[in-house]
Amino acid sequence: RGADLLTSSFAQQSIMLALGHEPPHYAHHPLVTNREGIKLSKKSRAPAIRKDEAAETLRAALTFLNHSPPKELNTLIPLWDWAVENWRLSKVKDAVSQKNGLQD
Repeated sequence: RGADLLTSSFAQQSIMLALGHEPPHYAHHPLVTNREGIKLSKKSRAPAIRKDEAAETLRAALTFLNHSPPKELNTLIPLWDWAVENWRLSKVKDAVSQKNGLQD
C-alpha cells in the first residue's frame, strides 16, 4: 500500500476486526511524485507506462525502492524474476529511513 493510505489503515483494520475478519499486515511504501509533490496516478493524469518501456520502468521502480537489479537484466521477465527472488521489505524501510534522516 502507498504511504498515502497510512492514515486510513487503522480504521480499515478496525472494521475488519468488528466484522470478525483478521486484517492483513500492511507495509506502506513511499510514493513517487512529480516536481510539485503530487502522487503519480491516473487521477493526477500521470502518463501510463508504455509497453516498450516496461522493463526500464520496472528497473527504475525497483531502484527507487532500494533494490538494484543487475545491469545485464534488461528485459521484463528476467527483471520480474529477479525482483521476486530478491525482494526485501527491510531494504525499502532502510531507504525511507535514510531519506528522512532516521538512520542510526
